[in-house]
Amino acid sequence: PVFLNDEVYSIYTAAARLVGPEKQKEIVELSGEVMFSELEKRLKLDTLDPIGLIRELISYLERVGYFAKGKVEQISENELVIHMHDAACHDGVVKLKNEGAYPPHFCTVLIFAGLKKMFDIQVELTHLDLGPNEPPYHSIEKWVLKKSEGA
Repeated sequence: PVFLNDEVYSIYTAAARLVGPEKQKEIVELSGEVMFSELEKRLKLDTLDPIGLIRELISYLERVGYFAKGKVEQISENELVIHMHDAACHDGVVKLKNEGAYPPHFCTVLIFAGLKKMFDIQVELTHLDLGPNEPPYHSIEKWVLKKSEGA
C-alpha cells in the first residue's frame, strides 16, 4: 500500500496544483466514471437495484484488496452509512484532504458514478470521517441518495 498511497497522493496533488482544487475534484469524479465504465464491462451489474449495486461494488473492492472490509448500513430509504476498513490508499487520501484537495476515495466516486449512470441517482456526501491516523483504519461516510433533477 505504500506505493499506492504515494501514487494517489502524487497524481492528485499534481492535478490540484495544475488546475486548482475545483477542477481537481472534477478529475477525481471523472476517474470514478472511467473506472465504473471499465468495471461495468467485466462485472454483471445490469440487474441490480441501487443498494445491490453498492453492495456488489463494495464486495468487488474487498476482493481486489482496495480495503479489508466494507459495509453498507441502510438508515432509511435514501440514507446510508458506508464503512470502509483499512483502505489501501488511506494515508494518501488523508494527506490530500488535509492539504485542501478533494479526497480521491475511489470507492465513493466509483459508486457515485455507477448510481448516476444506472439509476440517475445523485448522492450527497453529508458526513466524512476518515477515522484514526494509525491502523486499523476505519472511514465512515454518510450518503443521501436523490433522483437527479428532472428525473
